[in-house]
Amino acid sequence: MIRALILLSMVFWSAHAASQGLAVDSFFGDYGRVSTDIDPETGDEVNSVVCQLDGKIVAAGISLVPNSDTRAALVRYHPNGRVDSGFGANGRVLFLYGSSGMTIGHSVATQKLSASAPENIILASHYLDGAVTSLALSRYLPTGLPDMSFGNGGVATLYDAWAFKVATNAGGQLLVAGQKFLPKLGLFRFTQNGMLDPTFGDNGYASIQSTFYGFSAAMAVQNDGRILIGGFVYGPSISKQDVGLVRFLPDGKPDSSFGINGIVLTSPDTNEAELNSIALQADGKILAAGTSDTGTGPHFLLIRYLPNGTVDSSFGLNGIVRTNFSNNECRASEVLVQNDTKIYAVGYAQPASPNQSKVFAIARYHSNGTLDSTFGVYGKDTSRVDYSSAALAATIAPDLKVIAAGWGLSITSTSVSNNFGLIRYLSGLEVGVVDLTVSAPPVLYPNPVKQSATLSYELRKEEVVTLRLLDMSGRTVQTFFSCKLRHAGRHEDRLQFDNSVTTGGYLLQLAGSGGSYTIKLHVHQ
Repeated sequence: MIRALILLSMVFWSAHAASQGLAVDSFFGDYGRVSTDIDPETGDEVNSVVCQLDGKIVAAGISLVPNSDTRAALVRYHPNGRVDSGFGANGRVLFLYGSSGMTIGHSVATQKLSASAPENIILASHYLDGAVTSLALSRYLPTGLPDMSFGNGGVATLYDAWAFKVATNAGGQLLVAGQKFLPKLGLFRFTQNGMLDPTFGDNGYASIQSTFYGFSAAMAVQNDGRILIGGFVYGPSISKQDVGLVRFLPDGKPDSSFGINGIVLTSPDTNEAELNSIALQADGKILAAGTSDTGTGPHFLLIRYLPNGTVDSSFGLNGIVRTNFSNNECRASEVLVQNDTKIYAVGYAQPASPNQSKVFAIARYHSNGTLDSTFGVYGKDTSRVDYSSAALAATIAPDLKVIAAGWGLSITSTSVSNNFGLIRYLSGLEVGVVDLTVSAPPVLYPNPVKQSATLSYELRKEEVVTLRLLDMSGRTVQTFFSCKLRHAGRHEDRLQFDNSVTTGGYLLQLAGSGGSYTIKLHVHQ
């Protein structure tokens, strides 16, 4: 009965807190945020993120040394956000190919060659080869060491080609969205071990002949093996930059059942639009996310299509949803679908004032495209990794939490650096039961609080607990005690609030190894 009451109390708080904006998971990294400096002299950013089957997180991007090399970079993290020192060199792998000193990591995927094989990591990059940009795929063992059995010494290359997204199909083959020679919405297929597959498309490359150009920014592989490529398109037959989708059959031929000869073009606004991500719903519907400009500045853009490529009029307004965050510029980098059909759009927002910095931006929607008010603040959340931040990629972890990744600008008295930046968000659908072993919900009195208050609670067993005050975005304002051993029984803690705690709403969190309780309070100084 006691456990049932505890869980009921927690369910109530979870729904209530989410509606008040508590979206960031404070148990990840440093109170929900991770900042990783690849090198003190570098500017770093994440372009892609993926979770392994064991929950470890692999982020891929670039590490730029001013006036020197630009290197592709991988960092692997434990599920709690700590860097995995057993991967590469202190959790990091750097990849520089060719002699020109520029390699850009665009996308990362995992690959299992059999059910019993280890989970290898595939990095898709392009590098400057003289005056020509060429494609590079590199494969790494679980330790972060190059897999010398892949390609030529661990790297597969293709001259005069670009790579933007990489994925594996059911057979373990590698699909790379990109282009060759001319900018077209195109797709390469490599064998499991890094050879261009001549049985796919036209000697390993598939594209659709058209009178427009395009860049392949997004890819999704359907359960039936068909492959969707999306991006923005422009050219002689198109008056402005618009959204483009193409679908290929598993052998690389255009899918004539999709749109017109495999092509779908969408012009959501009178101004330019772009597509950055594709996600598939369980019912076969296709979600595309990017940015549109209605004339008042860029907004998050979501478009949903039926399986045949027709815009789904039951979604949003005639198939289209636009979302802004009361900012001048809002750009969606990724769209994700949770197993309960909740939809996330993740990106960044630039506040209206030119003196304010960028922030991670995330919105959650119901399946019909309306914002889900139980998440964040009326369905939306903005958070920073550091002084300024932007989310360029996102994924859903095995425990159903959302991980957004990009960059965070760190400014100290002695340095300014761009770092790998990650934030993890609570979904309300996390796997497992959170159970701090209290006999009844903690009580805080008085509430509202002036300068001090008392927290009363009873533990059913010995616990190591932390008590802290959070603002409504989940950031720690004051820590009353940390990792303190408390015996089973009743406790009353007298809390003295710092003078820096200003008037407003806060969250008091009592946390132990198994979970936490959170109480909403109001401070009146």
